[in-house]
Amino acid sequence: MEICKQVLKSIHVESIKGLRDIRVEFKPDDSMVTGIFGPNGCGKSTLLHLLACSFKPASNGEKHSFGDFFLPTSSHIWSGSAFSLLYSQAEVRAQQPPISNDVNRRFEKKSDRWSPRYNDRSQRDCYYLGISTCVPRIETVKNRSRINFIASQPQTRQEVLSAARYILNRNYTSYEEYSTKDQSRYIGVTNPSGSYTELSMGAGEQRVFKILEKVHAAEKYSLVLIDEIDLLLHEQALMRLIEHLCKYCKLKSIQLVFTAHRHSLLDVKEVNFRHIMQSPGRTFCLTITTPDAMTQLLSEPSRPLRVFVEDDLAEALVNKLLEMLDARRYATITQFGSAMNAFTLAGAAALNGKLTVNDVFVLDGDVYRDDSKREHRMKQVVAGDDLAAVAKRAEALTAICQFTLPLETKPEAYIWEILRAEDPTTYAGMGGEIVSAAQEIAVVADSHQYVQRILDRTGYERAVGLLRVVDTLATTAAWPSYVAEIESRIRSCIVELNNQPSIEAQASILPSGPQTSSTSSPS
Repeated sequence: MEICKQVLKSIHVESIKGLRDIRVEFKPDDSMVTGIFGPNGCGKSTLLHLLACSFKPASNGEKHSFGDFFLPTSSHIWSGSAFSLLYSQAEVRAQQPPISNDVNRRFEKKSDRWSPRYNDRSQRDCYYLGISTCVPRIETVKNRSRINFIASQPQTRQEVLSAARYILNRNYTSYEEYSTKDQSRYIGVTNPSGSYTELSMGAGEQRVFKILEKVHAAEKYSLVLIDEIDLLLHEQALMRLIEHLCKYCKLKSIQLVFTAHRHSLLDVKEVNFRHIMQSPGRTFCLTITTPDAMTQLLSEPSRPLRVFVEDDLAEALVNKLLEMLDARRYATITQFGSAMNAFTLAGAAALNGKLTVNDVFVLDGDVYRDDSKREHRMKQVVAGDDLAAVAKRAEALTAICQFTLPLETKPEAYIWEILRAEDPTTYAGMGGEIVSAAQEIAVVADSHQYVQRILDRTGYERAVGLLRVVDTLATTAAWPSYVAEIESRIRSCIVELNNQPSIEAQASILPSGPQTSSTSSPS
C-alpha cells in the first residue's frame, strides 16, 4: 500500500517551550499557503520546527529529527513536550481507487526519546528554510583560497529563472548550479551587468533564489516551511514573492507555511493568516485578525467604551449607532476579522483579567446565531467544567452581541434588501441615490458584493460610501430591530460606566443616549 496526497489540516500543541494548549488550523481547502504572525518569542518558529520533524522523506525531501531543533541540554531535556497533527492522506492499493482518510498522530517526549520513533513516522517530503538562509554566503565560507567551480544546470532552471526575474525585477539571462571538490554547492546567475555566484550576491537576492530552489524542486504534496519570509526583502519584491508562491503551490498541490512580521502581507487574500497570542497560562491562535484588536484589548483603555467589530461595514454601522446614542466620542472601534476571533479575544481577555464591563464584541449575525453555538465556540477557547472556567466563559459571552438577521441571510444581502424596498422619491440627495443604486442591482455572484456594488454605482470611495449607505439605512423602519441587541448591550455599558467613574471620570459621565427606535426622517 502506498501513502500519498497528504494534506496538513491542523496542529495542536499541548506543551513545548512557551506554547501551551494551542490549535492552529491550516484550512487547505481555502489556500495551500498559511502565514503565521505574532510578536517576537510567541512561538511562531517553534511551530515550524515541530512540523519539520513530523515526517520522514517520501522521495527527495529533507530529513529532520527533533534533536535538530530541540537539542537536549543539562538544563532542558524537553520531557513532557507533546503535540498532535491532523492530516488527510490517500491510500493507494493495487487495482483499486485511492481511499482518503484523516489521521490524528500524537508526538511526545518521554524521558530520553521522542515517540513515535523516526522510522515509524509518516512519509511526506518536507523542506525547511530557516534564518540561516538569510546570512550572506560569503560570511559562512571558511576557505580563503581560490575556489574552482564545476558548472551544471538544475532541472528547475527555467522556472526559477523566470520567477526570479519577476520577483526581483532583474533581467537574469542564466541561472546555474556550481559544485566543488569538497561537495560544497553554490548558485550563480548572469544579468546584463555580468555573471556572479552567491558569494557576491546581496542577502535578499540570495534568499529569494534559495526559496525558489526549494519550492520548485519539491514534489507534489510536499510541505515547505519558511521562517521569517519577509526578512531582507523590500515591499514590492516581498509581495511578488508571495503572489508567485501562492500560484505555484496551488498548481503543484504544495502546502507552504511561513512566519512573518510585516503586516502589509495581511492584505494578500490568497493566504490563510493566523496570529499567535500568548497569555500567562495558554497560547491562543487568532484567525485572519489585525494586531490592533489585541493591542487595544490588552492595553489600558484610552476611552471608556471599547467596541470590537468584524470588518469596515460593521464599523460603519456601530459608528452610526454610537452617534445616535450620543456616545461616539467616548468609544474606540477596532476590527478583529473573522467571527471566531471574537470568542478567542473575549475568552483570552477574561482569562487574563483584562475584560471589562465596557468591552463590546459585535458579530455580523450570520454565523453564531444562537446561544448554544456561542457557548460551544467559547468552550473551545475557555475549556473546563470547574467553577472558575464556567464563570470566565459566562463573563466573556456577556461581552458578545450581534446584529439581528433573518435566517439564511448574509449582512450585505440584508442591507441591500432593506434599501431596495425603500421609495427613492421620499429621499433628498444622497439617500435617494443610494436607494436607486440598490434597486438597480438584481443579483451578484457573492453575497458579500451587494454593498460594494452599490458603492460602485454611486462612485463613492469605500470609506465615504459606507457612511452614506449606513446613514440611509438608519432612517428605515428595519434599523431598530437590526441593531437592537447591540444597542441594548451598549446602553448597559453606559449605565455601568456611569455607576463606576474612571478614566478621567468616565469622560465627565457618559450620556444615556437618545432612543434609536424612532427613526429619523429620510434625508
